Amino acid sequence: MARPWTRAHEHLGAASGPLDFGMVAKAAAGRLAESDELDWKEQLPQRPRGGRTFEETVQLLELFLHREGRIPATRETVRVDGDTVKLGAWLAKARHRHRADQLPDHHVRLVAALFEGDWTAEDAVPAVLV
Repeated sequence: MARPWTRAHEHLGAASGPLDFGMVAKAAAGRLAESDELDWKEQLPQRPRGGRTFEETVQLLELFLHREGRIPATRETVRVDGDTVKLGAWLAKARHRHRADQLPDHHVRLVAALFEGDWTAEDAVPAVLV
């Protein structure tokens, strides 16, 4: 049975409520020890299906840039683990969100590290080519 408040909530400084996958991952990464009231063997929240994290998609973009030596076209896709990832559309959306000031700074830094100069420009140059 899910508890509304656990040591994970306390460890993370989170408000009372159900645990989600991100909270469990952060608590585990922060080396929160198991206790009787926080039983890691209970039914835990699972990673959302059908999607990759932003960080995972940045890694796919990095692999694409190294392999292809260019930015993906808007409609370009790649196959990963049997799934089709719309990498070009993802990059276009990330650019749009950045221009609208809706992309968190840590996400901006992850993508920007893959490019030389302005990564939001249509003619952005992958850092691997510099």
